[in-house]
Amino acid sequence: METLPAARKKAPAVRVLTSQQEAFAQHYATYGDPCAAVKHAYNMTTTRRATIQQMAWRALHHPAVAARITLLRNAQAADELASRERLIGKRVA
Repeated sequence: METLPAARKKAPAVRVLTSQQEAFAQHYATYGDPCAAVKHAYNMTTTRRATIQQMAWRALHHPAVAARITLLRNAQAADELASRERLIGKRVA
């Protein structure tokens, strides 16, 4: 079986988030409240709750935003694990 040359291999598509999508992902990954993340990212103060909930649902189900949230949460979990390991290491020593 023949493999494709490196130049012809298809690179994974990288989706760039808008600044508002990135702000939503960051806020949601940190606090876990999708409605608060929408309010924060889109600077909404007088929008109806139903509209905010709909926007939150759409943002959470957007493939690129969902992937970014997963990436951020994995990074947070790794940081948390590293800090716990440092604490345990200091107590043992």
